[in-house]
Amino acid sequence: MRFNFNPFNLKIQKILTLRFLGGIFADVLLLIPVQSVSPISSESAASFTPAKNSPSAISSAIPVKPIPVTSVVQTNTSDDAHKPIHSQPESTSQIRVQIARSASEITIAASTDAVIRDRNHRAIARLQANQLYLVSADNSAGLQIGATSLSNEFWIDPGAGAVWVEGRWYEGQLQLANTGSELFVINQIDIERYLYSVVGSEMYTNWGLQALKAQAVAARSYAVKFLETPVSDRFNLGSDEAFQAYKGLESVTASTVQAVEETRGQVLVRDNHILLAEYASTDALTRSAHRGQGMSQQGAQIRAESGWSYLEILGDYYRNAALAMLPGEFAQLP
Repeated sequence: MRFNFNPFNLKIQKILTLRFLGGIFADVLLLIPVQSVSPISSESAASFTPAKNSPSAISSAIPVKPIPVTSVVQTNTSDDAHKPIHSQPESTSQIRVQIARSASEITIAASTDAVIRDRNHRAIARLQANQLYLVSADNSAGLQIGATSLSNEFWIDPGAGAVWVEGRWYEGQLQLANTGSELFVINQIDIERYLYSVVGSEMYTNWGLQALKAQAVAARSYAVKFLETPVSDRFNLGSDEAFQAYKGLESVTASTVQAVEETRGQVLVRDNHILLAEYASTDALTRSAHRGQGMSQQGAQIRAESGWSYLEILGDYYRNAALAMLPGEFAQLP
């Protein structure tokens, strides 16, 4: 599945001037909106209410040991088939992240009663809140939840809640699929809410706010590149350090939310293209893994402790880059 979004289809509306480190000036592009990511169906226009359940509050209600159930709760499709799929429309884009894969089975749960939808997004069953379910492959290349047989692909919509997958909680919708050789789980989530977790997964959340904001801009730029060029027809990127770490709700804190919100929509561009803003934990790793191109996270923290702004940090590590707004975002550039 390839998304109908091209971050390179950028048009310049206005050129601003921004002072980076050492008195160097760079052009900052304010971009006009272009076509955004198509939702997974025309039902996706529902308004978003942030999840009220914290990871710790939800996890305490889940049994420690997997308890396979005999069946899911069948639903009345005539009542639910046309209800909206939960989405987060406050951002331009939704990103699809592979969060789990297994050769045989995956354990899931939901913090609230969650709707199971088929590939056409029709409601076919429900998960009851705070119950563990074992999802496994059946002999016909389909999927089973307990004793209930389903097709080889379905979606879980937890509404304003979250879904637990192999030890971690995730917002957004989840797609489970059996490819015949493995099971995998994809989390489709608003890109800004995805970044709440990435920033906390990649940096210590008690580091300086300016370092966290630099991380947010770099991580957003990196993620948007995979909206343009997904690694798979099914998902944009993975959730481990081979891409950028994403641990769901467990790494979301007040400081990561603040860092993302105060840089909402901001990306790095070079030559009118969004930059694949690579980074690593140290200068040495940046040199070895990224040929010296990119940000040292420890270096960003040292600079933040010395009073540097996130713009100065980014300007030092990503030379000749400019700051731009993602299409469809309306926050003001600094």
